[in-house]
Amino acid sequence: MYHKAIIDIQGQSGNFYDFRVEDKDRRAGKFYYDCRGGDDGDWVTPVTIEGFVMVNFVGTIELDKAVTWPDEDHECIEINEDNIRWGE
Repeated sequence: MYHKAIIDIQGQSGNFYDFRVEDKDRRAGKFYYDCRGGDDGDWVTPVTIEGFVMVNFVGTIELDKAVTWPDEDHECIEINEDNIRWGE
C-alpha cells in the first residue's frame, strides 16, 4: 500500500513514503533517508531516521536539505514528538 505524509524535522518539511524509494526513482537535489520500525511488533510506525535500514524498514523520507546527525559516529535520529511532526 502506498502512503505519503508530510513531515517536519529539523526546521524543514519533507515527504514520508511507506516504501523504499529506489536510487533510480530519487529526484536530483533531494536527500533521502530510511526509517526503521521498532522491535515491538509495530511494523508501521517509524522510530528512527537512518542513512540506510535493512532490518525493520518502514519507509523513506525525502528532504530538500541534509539532516544533521546528533552524533557524527552514528547516522541515526530517534523520532519523537520533540523532533518531528506528521501531517497529511
